[in-house]
Amino acid sequence: MSPPKVFFLCAAFVSVATACNAQSISPKDAEKNVGKTTTVCGQVVGTKYLSDRGRKPTLLDFGKPFPDQEFVAVIFGDDRAKFGEPEITCLKKDVCVTGEVTIFRKMPQFIVKEKNQLKGC
Repeated sequence: MSPPKVFFLCAAFVSVATACNAQSISPKDAEKNVGKTTTVCGQVVGTKYLSDRGRKPTLLDFGKPFPDQEFVAVIFGDDRAKFGEPEITCLKKDVCVTGEVTIFRKMPQFIVKEKNQLKGC
């Protein structure tokens, strides 16, 4: 490969990698981004499917396990079939989730509705 092509490919790779990193935040930084659409990346350290609750939420805890989690991704029962069993497939994996940061009971969270919002599990 000629030097200009190698340089172009390397520059393109660095640009894409930088853009991806610039757009993602850690679970502990989610609270600083309330109201913004962003990507939170981190390890899912705890999960729970609350099948006996009204909207049947599946909770994916990032950063630290419940009750000290730093961020929560919530999948309601109406959307659960799109994800299989995320409480099993996402646990202990490095996951990126994209959405609008909201606060529920003093906890930053995303409501996840589509499969393309959740990467890594």
